[in-house]
Amino acid sequence: MKTTINRKEILVLSVIIVLAVYFFCISLKYTHIGIYAEQNQNGDWTVTRVLNSVSWASVNQIEPGDNINKINGEDPSQFKKLIKFGKVEMVDSLVIKQQNGIEIVYKSPSYNQSQIEYVIIPMLVFFLLLHISIFIYKKQGIKSDTRLLVSFSIMCALTYATTGATSRYNEVGELVLSFSYPILPVLLLHYLYRYFSIRGEKFIAFWIIKMGYIIILIHAVIVAVYLVSPIFNYKIYTYIIINSYSSIFILYSLFTFVISVYRYLKGNPAYRPVYKIILLGLVTSFFPFIFFVGIPDILFGIYLMPYQFAIMFAIFMPIMYLYLLSANQLIDIDYILKRVRYYWILAVIPTVFIMVIIYLIWDIDSTNIVKCFETYMVIHIALVLFLYIKENLDYRLSALWFKEKHHFQNSMNEFTQQLSKMMNTSELEAAMIKTLKSVLPIGSVILLEKPLNESCVVKEKLGSLPNPSIFAQINNSADHTAVGHFIPVDSGICFLYGNTGNCGRMVWFDNKVNHTRFNRDEVSWIKTLLSYVAIVFENFQLIDDFIGNLEQNMSQDKNRPAWLLRLLFSISENERRRLSSDLHDTVLQDQIVLYRQLEQLLKESNIPRHVQDQMQLIHDGLIDVIGKIREACNELRPPFLKELGIVEAINKLLSQLKLRNSVEFYAADFQAELDDDQVITIYRIVQELLQNANKHAQASQINLMLSNTEDAIYFTYTDNGIGMDLKKLEYSLTHMGLWGIQERVASLEGTIHFHSTPGEGFLVEISIPLQNSVGIHQ
Repeated sequence: MKTTINRKEILVLSVIIVLAVYFFCISLKYTHIGIYAEQNQNGDWTVTRVLNSVSWASVNQIEPGDNINKINGEDPSQFKKLIKFGKVEMVDSLVIKQQNGIEIVYKSPSYNQSQIEYVIIPMLVFFLLLHISIFIYKKQGIKSDTRLLVSFSIMCALTYATTGATSRYNEVGELVLSFSYPILPVLLLHYLYRYFSIRGEKFIAFWIIKMGYIIILIHAVIVAVYLVSPIFNYKIYTYIIINSYSSIFILYSLFTFVISVYRYLKGNPAYRPVYKIILLGLVTSFFPFIFFVGIPDILFGIYLMPYQFAIMFAIFMPIMYLYLLSANQLIDIDYILKRVRYYWILAVIPTVFIMVIIYLIWDIDSTNIVKCFETYMVIHIALVLFLYIKENLDYRLSALWFKEKHHFQNSMNEFTQQLSKMMNTSELEAAMIKTLKSVLPIGSVILLEKPLNESCVVKEKLGSLPNPSIFAQINNSADHTAVGHFIPVDSGICFLYGNTGNCGRMVWFDNKVNHTRFNRDEVSWIKTLLSYVAIVFENFQLIDDFIGNLEQNMSQDKNRPAWLLRLLFSISENERRRLSSDLHDTVLQDQIVLYRQLEQLLKESNIPRHVQDQMQLIHDGLIDVIGKIREACNELRPPFLKELGIVEAINKLLSQLKLRNSVEFYAADFQAELDDDQVITIYRIVQELLQNANKHAQASQINLMLSNTEDAIYFTYTDNGIGMDLKKLEYSLTHMGLWGIQERVASLEGTIHFHSTPGEGFLVEISIPLQNSVGIHQ
């Protein structure tokens, strides 16, 4: 991955840094005056608007209606910035006559708080974003989507660096801002287009992005023409040019937001978490500027938030998308949004209350809507951050500060660990009593049993019995209480944790010995513990019922349910698989290592001849042992049985078995797809029949036939051996391998028929339904 920066990129980065340094120097050299002015009918220049509270005009209480007498010692009409932009900035001296007749004189330099807002903060933000850009290069390499993300980050940095220069209406700053500011949402849209294109997802048509770049280029050219032309009409610049690039920024930002919402609702569900992060980044980075600066300025000529602070939110965008590029697992954005929404609503009333107190104590002008809104937002956001930080600190530090809560968590962990070792309800009840006594300061714990419509009886007692009135309340309410719920009593706590038949099982324990109420943490812990007990108790009951049914079915020789047979054979096959794996991975590998070591020793020439002969015998014996272990592993669990298919698996079995008979296998028309149970069942049946024939049948010819219809599998076995008396077969069925075949067929709800007489051979016909099979190849 390429991570080095080429010369062109270094040159562009150098130009951006030089521009940023130039803008910071402009901000340091000239004080932010903050005056808009117009020429009245008398030819005098009058203040029409004073910008934010940190400007020189605002600090010196310049107000709309005051006259501008001199700029740089000359008539204001000679000052080009005033005529071209309608604003007083970058002056060396200024004389203003207020409406009360007092003259205010300004001489450069005059440092105030504006240096912090327009120099120090922009400088910090610029280098932070520059550092983020370099980090993205090193982290992700120079790819197409990474370049766009880095370009976005650098444009954010450059835009923020121009804030000081553009507030002073420096021509270079105005030109840079004319493209660096409106290009941000277009770059973001281009980045998202590339991000999803790389991943094979459609986001938007590329011509929309091209159109954005063309519009911004045209806009920048218009700004450049106006800045160098002899046209001096500040209304054209203020109301058309400035509002135009604010409009471009707003429209493309909102368009990106709408497209992201649409793709979130209609696009690939797998990318919904990604779209949520995109939407969060858009709202966090762009919406403060759009709704608190851009739209209010276009419509009403006011800022609801200082624009240099609104732009600062754009920092979150490259950080968020860097996370999107580099994170292996995305954060649970739904959880974060729910928490922020909850804190935002929770902070409304306290914010209003704090604002009322502030305005009453400090006698602030409540008619200034902009100031009220700014104050409200600052307090509200501060409270939301405070609540979020508090919750995280509570989570991290509560174990240190609240020992009891930590003790509850530990006791619950210990109890849940004990659950895995419990074998019956008696052990569960003993552990419950022990845990209750060790954690809570209580004196008595009693286990109760209550038969339906009868009085409860004490099953186990630790401590003193409750009052008779408590027993009466339990008797009245227990029959109508569901398992896992509390029974209302006047003293102590009673909980119904299980049922055995028609008998309810309850636990009662008294109040704390220090005569205080159970606190919130204790009540929560009690509910959790007893809910666990109820769930585990019910599971023990289900297991007991299952074992009872299993024992009942196992005690019967006939009509065993198919599910039980499948379970038993599944357990058997799993054990065979485990044993085969153990043999292959341990014993067989050890034998192979010994065999290879012995081979190396036999190659030594200095070993006596008689020792070599003995070693050769051991060597040959090891080969036989290795072969037998491999045969045993294959018999226990034939390899690739499912992958080969039943027909190929039977052919392979026939080639491996050393039979004294001639065997013909017919399966040309077999086309059914079998599940695992069917494959292993047929394979084991063939294996058993062939072994029986080899040992007992004395047959010279064996025929196997496998076929199917749409509804069933049919298997037929015939041989010309000595046959058998079927009456004797029935009498000794449970002691023969044929009984295992019969049980395997029954496990798949199939049928099996044996046909044989002494001296006439042996015939087996098997039919297995295909209702569980995958289907039939056409």
